[in-house]
Amino acid sequence: MYILKLLIKISLVSFLIAGCQSSSDEIIGNSSKPLGIEFKENDVEAPEIFNAEGLAFWDGQSSLGGVWISHTGIEQPTRVIIKDNYNGKSVIGAIFNRSGNPEEKRMLLSSEAAVALGIAINENRIISVTALRALKTVKSAKKKSEKQAANTAIAALESAGSEDNSDQNSESLSLTKPFIQVGIFSVEQNARNTAEVMHQLKIKPTVKKQSSRDKTFWRVIVGPAATANERSTLLQKVKAVGFGDAYAVSK
Repeated sequence: MYILKLLIKISLVSFLIAGCQSSSDEIIGNSSKPLGIEFKENDVEAPEIFNAEGLAFWDGQSSLGGVWISHTGIEQPTRVIIKDNYNGKSVIGAIFNRSGNPEEKRMLLSSEAAVALGIAINENRIISVTALRALKTVKSAKKKSEKQAANTAIAALESAGSEDNSDQNSESLSLTKPFIQVGIFSVEQNARNTAEVMHQLKIKPTVKKQSSRDKTFWRVIVGPAATANERSTLLQKVKAVGFGDAYAVSK
């Protein structure tokens, strides 16, 4: 009887251990979202937030938290796209701060990130990591960083920013300023991203490359509007998605 009870206890312990192992494997295998990171649709690259390139590897350990990469000096977790420069594969995940051995300069990949990119254990790859942000949260072109880069260009076009009040009283008159300037960008890709936002609003954008005082910049405008009321509606739509500095211009 004693031996029978002992065998029953051993069986129960083995069953519980197997159950715990299965649960752990399920977390590792099915976790597609890094811990504490919220994924959003319509992500666009935002190198002005974070951008880095260097050697990365996977240490062979099964890691929780889904797809991620760690890098020194990261203040807070950020959504990123992780690209393998060797095979061209990429995966969306998160970047976390890496602590531990200060002599280790390589970035560390999670097990799911390594599998997605086709990277073997302890295999060094050149990886580029770029921050992401939701397309609908793209802000006005006059962000602080872009003001510093394109301030002279903005000053050159400042005179075109005032509303022509005379043509708001009569829709029968031709508008002298039928376009809405959404923003001025020192980075072309940011202008293209903003144009995509306008496309999603069913508004036709135009991206214009211009130069002033040896500074190159890209303007995004929408229009033309046929009437003052149409222009006012267009301006409201543009401001509603975050471009609060938009204003009417002639062209």
